[in-house]
Amino acid sequence: MSLTHRNARPKPDPSTRPEALPIVARWAIVLSGGVIVLAGLDAASMVFAPLALAVVFGLMFAPLARRIEEFRVPPAISALILTLAMTGLLTAFILAFAWPLSVWFERLPEIWAKIQAEILSWQGTFPDAATLRSQFGNDPAASGMSVTVDGGKAVESAFLLAPAMVSQIIVFLAGLYFFIATRDSLRNGLIGLCSTPTQCRRVDRVIARVEIAVSHYMLAITAINLAMGVCVGAVMWMIGAPTPWLWGILACIMNFVPYVGTGIMVVLLLGVGMTNFEGWQIFLPALGHSAVNLAENQFVTPQVLGRTMTLNPFAVFFAILFWLWLWGPIGGLVAVPLLLVAAAVVESGRPRPAVRASTLRNRA
Repeated sequence: MSLTHRNARPKPDPSTRPEALPIVARWAIVLSGGVIVLAGLDAASMVFAPLALAVVFGLMFAPLARRIEEFRVPPAISALILTLAMTGLLTAFILAFAWPLSVWFERLPEIWAKIQAEILSWQGTFPDAATLRSQFGNDPAASGMSVTVDGGKAVESAFLLAPAMVSQIIVFLAGLYFFIATRDSLRNGLIGLCSTPTQCRRVDRVIARVEIAVSHYMLAITAINLAMGVCVGAVMWMIGAPTPWLWGILACIMNFVPYVGTGIMVVLLLGVGMTNFEGWQIFLPALGHSAVNLAENQFVTPQVLGRTMTLNPFAVFFAILFWLWLWGPIGGLVAVPLLLVAAAVVESGRPRPAVRASTLRNRA
């Protein structure tokens, strides 16, 4: 046998070559499944959005429910106590909003007229004032920028939106109660899906880490936002802004949605300044809120949450935009907690010394 024939390599079998088509098909299935899931979440947002919010608040209340149950209180009773407390908080917020919002809705035509006149008075300060005058005209009354608010249509829209809001509140409170009351059963059910003791322990640790991360974040950020709302309300009262408690409550709620909520508050308070102050003082409400928000972001939140709860700012911003697009305001509220859940799951996959789930829960 010749040397060349002895050293010749056998040709690879075509049947053993990796095929690109199955890989592409798998990715196509994954992407198609993701699109279908997103479409389902969007179509059923009236149900899934309040349920997701209920899970977030349920995770926040889980350590408190565990403390209550240490006094031999059944889980159903502890869940009922916390759900009634949440109902009282929602009722208090709604009552605090009702009267000042009705007053501001009645003043909408007057407010818009003042803002329009204020903007038109600034035309001379901009380099493109001639273009603005050519578009809107020299006469503000003939500029075409007038806006009329139909009170009847506003009331009709409110009546149409009220049933949807009430149904979402009912779904949220019911979901909160059942999640808190059955959280141990849900955990045992997830652990029961595992096939080995190692997987069971790992899943239990992941659930414990998720509960700790979300509960610590929500409790801390709720306390911070309540304090910020009080400070913003006090600043609005000191500068003479109307209905200061309304802006304090709005600042508290909007701060649950980082970046976006702050921007909305600045725009609203600029409008408040334009309609209630003169000269440079129109910036006082927005500057007062920005000062409180800056102090909270730079000093209070890092000290309370610490570096262990720090998330990538781009990831936070992307998550907020995505869930706002999908579920609206409720999506903005659950965006950061859901990102914390994902971060806890990813963090649990890293190699580290084994820690029992009971040890993690005792630290909460």
